[in-house]
Amino acid sequence: MTGVSPFSIHEIEGQDIALRFVNYYCLYPHKIPPLLIFYGPESVGKWSLAERFARHVLCLQGSSCGICPSCKAFMHQAHPDYIEFPDNQRIAIGEEKDPSEFTVRWLQTKRLNFYPHLSQKRLIVFPDAS
Repeated sequence: MTGVSPFSIHEIEGQDIALRFVNYYCLYPHKIPPLLIFYGPESVGKWSLAERFARHVLCLQGSSCGICPSCKAFMHQAHPDYIEFPDNQRIAIGEEKDPSEFTVRWLQTKRLNFYPHLSQKRLIVFPDAS
């Protein structure tokens, strides 16, 4: 093992400006703003960077260790503090009384009104916010 876990931020090449910001927030997680937008042309690594950043921030060791309960949950796509909206649908508002999964109301009523479970933060990734 080289000390760099799978899916580490350190494996990403290019995107120097974005990496500078992400690395800063990895060093100082208490300074992460409430919203980060990864924006740019298709196929430049925005999604990969956002996922790896999320895993790093949610890691209980603060390093994408791959062995803590948070990293294991992330690797099994079952992390309670990480919500990844599907790539192939528009984000709807949702019904007020019984909101469907992956709608704005579902997010507000079923996920965001609780404290994080495993980590200190909760992260949500929207594939396309245009």
